[in-house]
Amino acid sequence: MPDYKKMYLSLFNAVTDAIDLLTECGGDLIAIQKALTTLKNAQQTCEDIYIDTEE
Repeated sequence: MPDYKKMYLSLFNAVTDAIDLLTECGGDLIAIQKALTTLKNAQQTCEDIYIDTEE
């Protein structure tokens, strides 16, 4: 069975990090890119968790 708790916590933490980056960036393109990368990595991590724990 997929580990939804682990997926949720992983995604929640990444979204929080991305929000912090975007809130503090002041329009800095590097910070915006880091936020996007954080979200993309979280998406991949959740997909990996789902696949690894799928029955």
